[in-house]
Amino acid sequence: MRAAGCWFLLCLGIAVAQQHRAIDPGPRGGPVDAGGMMPGLITPERELFRAGLEAFRRVNSVLGEARVEGTESGLGPFFNHDSCAACHAYPSQGGSSPLQNTQPEAARRHGASNRIPSFVRVFGPTLQVRREPGGEVIPLFTIAGRIDAEGCMLPQFDFESEHRRGRLRFRIPTPLYGMGLLEAIPDTEIIANLYRNLAEKKLFGIRGTANTGPPGVVRRFGWKAQERSLEVFAADAYLTEQGVTSELFPAKLHSPPSACVFNPLPEDRKQIASASGIEAQSTIGKLSQYLRYLTPPVPVAESPVVVQGKRIFESIGCNLCHVHILRTGNTSAAALRNREVALYSDLLLHDMGVGLADGIAQGSASGRMFRTAPLWG
Repeated sequence: MRAAGCWFLLCLGIAVAQQHRAIDPGPRGGPVDAGGMMPGLITPERELFRAGLEAFRRVNSVLGEARVEGTESGLGPFFNHDSCAACHAYPSQGGSSPLQNTQPEAARRHGASNRIPSFVRVFGPTLQVRREPGGEVIPLFTIAGRIDAEGCMLPQFDFESEHRRGRLRFRIPTPLYGMGLLEAIPDTEIIANLYRNLAEKKLFGIRGTANTGPPGVVRRFGWKAQERSLEVFAADAYLTEQGVTSELFPAKLHSPPSACVFNPLPEDRKQIASASGIEAQSTIGKLSQYLRYLTPPVPVAESPVVVQGKRIFESIGCNLCHVHILRTGNTSAAALRNREVALYSDLLLHDMGVGLADGIAQGSASGRMFRTAPLWG
């Protein structure tokens, strides 16, 4: 009888728990509220944004219009994809991986002879691969076999053997929304936040640190806050993802043979001798302006469940790293000036322990450290 009674109480408890359990509502519904032009821009800023958007969408090939219509020159010899928009696509332009990964399609475009690594899947995320312990980017594909890369026989890296050895580290595209606001937060604001709520942080064992690699400024972009500015962020991605050199990064990755380098370097440069205004800017300059004025996500309207979630979020200390508000400074762009930024991040590095470590050091970030990801939107 006691056993039957316990069984009844257990079943009753399970039924009650199921009735009151939290249910993940899934991705937000309704219209996409990020990825457009930031409101409040003046006419020149709007023009810069549009020029950057065009560069963001542009497809790169090896020789550009000379061989492939509608493309810009500079792709490869190593690459992960052939445009920025192909990787930053969901839930809107400027976001993260698209719902369907188009890296396999890009790998075989225009006659390329690439094999698709086993970890790259059509219904998986867009990937960047780094190799531990050095952390260098190992692009997935080469231009060998393409109609615009005659004579290049460059082989791919041996990903499968490196994968079996456990030496590969995978990263996916981070959303780019609101990056101009993140850039406009002064170093002093980020450092001052280190010393706020010290008692609570000590209670939870939280000890953040800024990535202040040379030249001593607080870095804030990338998985490990390794990039110091939008220009460097854009130029680094242009090289590592598409293989396009610039005035900031003028050398091709991994010293490819001369037979696979088809253009004068750097391929992307300012055009001050032959153009003026926006057209004189490099692609990197245009891309950085696009990122600067890309609107951040709009928070959902508060509801009882949102209020309850926020209360739990704060009660267990999430808000001590995912700081709700930081303020921008007296920046030259009025749309970015002296604003509260609801980014839910302290833009600092935190030691995430052995279980999450990737063994890759970048700037002052160790192999166990990562930047607090902004949770806005």
